[in-house]
Amino acid sequence: MRFSPVEDRHAYRSIVDQVCDAILQGDLRKDDWLPSEREMAEQSGLSRSSVRQALEVLNEAGLVIMKPGGRGGTQVISEIVPAELLGQDIETSYQRLLDVCEVRNMLEVSAAQLAVGRATNAQIQGLEAIVDAVETLMQRSGGIDAPEDPQRALSAKQEWLRLDIAFHHAVVRMCGNDYLVRTYTGIFRNLLQLVDMASMSEFASYGPASMRQLVEALKRRDFLGVQMAIYAHVYPASGILQRYHKAAPHAR
Repeated sequence: MRFSPVEDRHAYRSIVDQVCDAILQGDLRKDDWLPSEREMAEQSGLSRSSVRQALEVLNEAGLVIMKPGGRGGTQVISEIVPAELLGQDIETSYQRLLDVCEVRNMLEVSAAQLAVGRATNAQIQGLEAIVDAVETLMQRSGGIDAPEDPQRALSAKQEWLRLDIAFHHAVVRMCGNDYLVRTYTGIFRNLLQLVDMASMSEFASYGPASMRQLVEALKRRDFLGVQMAIYAHVYPASGILQRYHKAAPHAR
């Protein structure tokens, strides 16, 4: 990948954001190598110390591994981006929430419909692997909320969110339209800022079933089945977010 110039020379976060976006959009895959620190610094306009700081953040998040030595470098080791790396400040008015949810729903439904005829068998298998991991998590953790063990509950919620992010972006990448994928990534970043308002257990209560339905419909290349499954997955989430936003102290 090639990095875009950065105006703020202390904005190491811009490197983190560009790498995360490239992974979500499918431009960077597991086992791919990033450019050298020198090349990244030249392309972005940042100092090498700022580039190194960005790489350390990505390394700590488990997205890359930094290999020292003359034949070393920075290699992508995961395609599941942690939610904490995707944050950005946005206006959280109720109208803003409605706008974000509407655009996200339209894009993801359209992407899923296109995926019926465009998704490869390998992509569908990859999506199924994510759903398998979600179902295993639910069985292993005894559900997202475990009041008798707060630490386990927090860990399960974080893992659920990581897998959910991977699921949605895998669905969208199946559409084969790069412009749609890039537009969706920006919208999804906004949506993630609103997830904290709601209990993750509400999302998890219906999410795995509709995820599985979508995978099975894609296997059959069943347009109507895919449409029903994606509607069942994305529209309840919008309702949950809107309800929690209205109840939040800052709602206006």
